[in-house]
Amino acid sequence: MPAWSPYSYTFNNPALYTDSDGRLPIIPLLLKAGTNAAADWFAQTAMNYYFNPATAGNWEASAADVNGWQIARSGLEGLLMPWRTPGGRLGKAALTAVGDVTANYLNDISGYSTEQAVQDFAVGFVGDLAGGGLGELTSRYGAKAVARGLSRLPGFHAGRIRELTGFDIIGDYANSLAKTLGGSVKEAEGDGYIVRYAKYTIRIMYKGGRRKNPYLRISKDGKGAIDATGAFSSDPAATHIEFTGDPTEKIKQIIKINEGL
Repeated sequence: MPAWSPYSYTFNNPALYTDSDGRLPIIPLLLKAGTNAAADWFAQTAMNYYFNPATAGNWEASAADVNGWQIARSGLEGLLMPWRTPGGRLGKAALTAVGDVTANYLNDISGYSTEQAVQDFAVGFVGDLAGGGLGELTSRYGAKAVARGLSRLPGFHAGRIRELTGFDIIGDYANSLAKTLGGSVKEAEGDGYIVRYAKYTIRIMYKGGRRKNPYLRISKDGKGAIDATGAFSSDPAATHIEFTGDPTEKIKQIIKINEGL
């Protein structure tokens, strides 16, 4: 079978395609081409999934909405110019992130999914840009879209997201929550917002008291604060619930349980 030929690296013609002095090794060239193409595919897919408003949250649409010609060109550049690193902060961050994905894949070959690989790529990619390169992403997609995308990635809490993008992610969420519940919203004393719904008050803060990371606290008029199980509690450690991702369903569940008490 040609695919199993020991001379596949020379297109099955070792007499014509030789590398007597070792200055043009075929395998490293092909690896470089593949790395460049993979970095481009991962970058396009991850940016679509996390930041592009038209495809955010949809794996199939994100993977389908990539520029195949651009990916092929990246692979060709890696083959013809192996000494060249993809230009710009984005290109260098993409190559670094592909290295992270490769290492994770080798540690869990059988259980490593494409979705996890794209998430790992996005975390590494954005982490490498966090020192100042995020401006290119916010210019392309807008601060709001980038902030919302970061909120779905592990390791990026609301305070960090606001610092990186300049977007008030908790204010955006509080308004969305009030609309979903049919309540009202106002700014809280300190650094956060208060959502009022029926007899419940949902305080969503960037920080407060001893807590340096974002949290939310649900209380009921005349009854006190509620913990994550829906029960009343006077323990701040139990009633100050970490704010990550989109906690809307968690909030609705807590209120539903509490209403039955």
